[in-house]
Amino acid sequence: MRPKNIFYCIMTVLMLVNFTGCTIIGLMVGSSIDKKNRNVMYPEIEKITKLKTDTPLKIDLRDDQYIEGRFQGLERMDSANYIQRYNSFRIGIQDKNWFPNINDTVFIRHQLKYRNYTRTLSDPFIFSGFDLNSIRLRLITKSEMMNIKFDEFKFIRSKNSNIITADDIKNYYKKGILPLQWELVAIQTNTGDQKIPLDNILMIELPKNKTHKWQIGLTVVGLIADAVWIYLAVDALNDLSNMDFTWDSSSSY
Repeated sequence: MRPKNIFYCIMTVLMLVNFTGCTIIGLMVGSSIDKKNRNVMYPEIEKITKLKTDTPLKIDLRDDQYIEGRFQGLERMDSANYIQRYNSFRIGIQDKNWFPNINDTVFIRHQLKYRNYTRTLSDPFIFSGFDLNSIRLRLITKSEMMNIKFDEFKFIRSKNSNIITADDIKNYYKKGILPLQWELVAIQTNTGDQKIPLDNILMIELPKNKTHKWQIGLTVVGLIADAVWIYLAVDALNDLSNMDFTWDSSSSY
């Protein structure tokens, strides 16, 4: 092989090595972004109820504890435990909003819908706490329990005319701090079943997205950029190799 050809081959290899930098950078940056983009779910109750059994979970609690396990479902909380948690919540926010005591008689202004007929009622009930997206009540004349969804009533009123609106209740519900009569059950490796009150959940981390979209996307961009540079470099080398560099000794100045 002629020395000139060897030189051009070496230069081509060196440029191929140097011009893959965009691909490497795209791979590294994309991988870093994917690692930071955790699949995090804040305690939106409707989303929690849709989790599949045995879904791996990493749970940050409001009391600064951390639990790692697998989702096993929701269970109704023990009545005594719920009353204790609810009372702590009610006392903690009593300066901002009034909430009834468990077993208080309350009046609910709600809409009774039957076929195409809607009637607004203000009926007395025994307050029993809060359920999934609803208030839990007991009929005064019967021991039967019933739920009324937050969107189906305007406010709760006590005998003393204290009032809490449905909008205020929904605000606490959406923040995940309204005590509900349900617990999330996660299995830990060493300690077995762990029951977690929903209002104690600060954040849930689910399994990461396996598509690595940022890593793939930025790597492709880097490949395209490198391909353009390599094409231009090889084209320049071809032009250079076609040039005649022989010294004409007969030329004079």
